[in-house]
Amino acid sequence: MPESGPLTHGMDVDADALIERSRQLAVTPLGDRDRLASLLLGSSFLVVSIALAVLAHSSRQVGFLTLVVFVASYALASRIDFEIGTGSAVPTQLVLVPMLALLPVQYVPLCVAAALLLGGLPEYARGRVPVDRSLLRLVNSWHAVGPALVLIAAASPRRRRGTCPSTGWPCSPSSPSTSGARLYATVSASVSHPGASCASWCGSGPSTLP
Repeated sequence: MPESGPLTHGMDVDADALIERSRQLAVTPLGDRDRLASLLLGSSFLVVSIALAVLAHSSRQVGFLTLVVFVASYALASRIDFEIGTGSAVPTQLVLVPMLALLPVQYVPLCVAAALLLGGLPEYARGRVPVDRSLLRLVNSWHAVGPALVLIAAASPRRRRGTCPSTGWPCSPSSPSTSGARLYATVSASVSHPGASCASWCGSGPSTLP
C-alpha cells in the first residue's frame, strides 16, 4: 500500500518526539504537586521498609562484601535505560530476584532504594538532574516491598510446618534456605498448573489436583 510509507514515517516521528519530551521532563524540577506526592510516597516507603528491617527476622547470613556487590549491580542495572515512548524500562529484575533469594529479605527494599539513589548519583553530582527528583527513586523502590512481604509471610511460623501453603496437603519439611526458591517455583508453576505448583513447594505429593 502506498500510504504505508508516510504512515510509518509519521509514527517514527511521533515516537521520537515522545522520547525527546520524556528526556526533557527528566531534567526539569518537580512541580509543587508532583513534589508533594513524591514526598508522601517516598516517606511512606521509608517507614514501611525500615519497619520491615527492624521487625522481620531472617536466618540468612551474608557478608558485607556480598551486600555491596548486590547494591552496586542493581545500581549499574538501573542505569541501563530502554526508552519506550514517554516511559522507560530497566533490567533491574535480573538483580532483584537473586537479592530476594540470597539476602535477608527484610533488608532488600532498603538495598533497592540505596542502589537506585547510587545509580542516579552521577547525574545529581554533575547537576544534570535536579536533586529533588531523587524522591522519585524512593517511589520507584516500592516494587521491592511486595515480594519481600510475600517471602516474609511464607516463612511465618503461623504456617504449619510440612504443609503446602495452597492446599494444606502434607509434605516433607523444607529448610529455610530452600523455602524461597520453592516459593518462586510455586508462584511460577501455579500460573499454568496448580498441582505442579504444590509439588514444587513440597518436593512431594500428587502431580495433579483431584
